[in-house]
Amino acid sequence: MQGPANEPNPAGDLLERAEVLLDLGRPAEALPLLQKAAAITPDDCNPQCWMGLALFRLGQHAAALKAVGRGAALAPDYEWPHRLRSIILRDQGQFRPAMEAAQEAVRLAPDDRNTLHLLATCQVDAKQYAPALETALRLREAAPEWDSAHTLLGNIMLYSKRWEEAEAHCRRALELNPEARTSLYNLGYIRQMTGRKREAADYYHAVLRLDPSDAEARRALLHLVDRDMAELPIWLRRKRLEQEHPAVQAFVTEAQQRSRLEVGEALTVGWLILGWVFSLGWSIFVLAFIGRGGLMHRWWEWSGYGLTVFATLYGTYRFIQKKRR
Repeated sequence: MQGPANEPNPAGDLLERAEVLLDLGRPAEALPLLQKAAAITPDDCNPQCWMGLALFRLGQHAAALKAVGRGAALAPDYEWPHRLRSIILRDQGQFRPAMEAAQEAVRLAPDDRNTLHLLATCQVDAKQYAPALETALRLREAAPEWDSAHTLLGNIMLYSKRWEEAEAHCRRALELNPEARTSLYNLGYIRQMTGRKREAADYYHAVLRLDPSDAEARRALLHLVDRDMAELPIWLRRKRLEQEHPAVQAFVTEAQQRSRLEVGEALTVGWLILGWVFSLGWSIFVLAFIGRGGLMHRWWEWSGYGLTVFATLYGTYRFIQKKRR
């Protein structure tokens, strides 16, 4: 005998399709499906929360806040709407309201690692480092094998310049996840702040190996190069990195261009000084030997002044152009 067929669940099907689209980074396509699901089940908070997430990824923060607000009203004891509200507010730079929303999420789900991580991050944003440390320690107790918990603790120690403790937490995060890029970057930052530039560069290189487009690691390397361009061929290991990582090759090119700009700026300043000196010297010559007759009118006198003015103006123009670059 054949069993009963599964009852259709159009709202659930729409939610599943929308979740897949959101995972694929296509929130604009997911949004109409979520709106249909919310219309079918107006008393369910999940379509509202997913809709808030889609709107947030589309950059529509006000509409996203309204959607998660409706979700929170439909399910007052559910932590997800409050967590989403905190994420949206934090993205807007409203750190204290974001922290308050995260605190409500933690109250509703005190052992959830995502809510604890979000609350500690918001507390760091609000510069409340002592409460952030307390929350991060709670997170480590709740999820001792989660690399993000140790990375977060390392971040908090960095703000307090507790280098040894920060390094220990970062190394623990890397034991749990060798591709924890934030911990790799933080280890480079610790080396940089303690004067070990070559070791710092090695860690920044490791970050770029995992993600060649990492902007922070590239900026950190460029800062090191700016501080000591003479060491570039020694510790950047240019040939090997150029072959393995196109992004690093672009970085090396950028560093070289930056160096050439500095040289070009020095040459331009030389042009400017030369123009001023030439102008002053010619003026003294003309005043000393020809200037008794009043207003200068002979062609070689005017041409001399023209050359000095041209040299001065050209040097000034080149100086301004280099500064703009």
